[in-house]
Amino acid sequence: MNLPNLLNNINYSGDIKDIEISSLAHDSRKVAKGSLFIALKGRKSDGYDYIDEAINNGASAILANSRKVSISKDIPIINVENVRYVMSKIAS
Repeated sequence: MNLPNLLNNINYSGDIKDIEISSLAHDSRKVAKGSLFIALKGRKSDGYDYIDEAINNGASAILANSRKVSISKDIPIINVENVRYVMSKIAS
């Protein structure tokens, strides 16, 4: 599904591109080419720490909360207020 359609009816900030998203992943080790990487904060680790790894593994876009992210590649970063809520919406 293309990224704008995936984010239909989702409140977000960030510049998005009309790119195809082939899968969703919140584990950077499971990211494949075309994935949307979802940076979740957990009890023991923070998905933000794995953004570069996800990009290196082929992520096409990043879904994150509103914290600033600096990355070296030009891929969309979608900032939302509640990452877990949005993850459940787009996964359905």
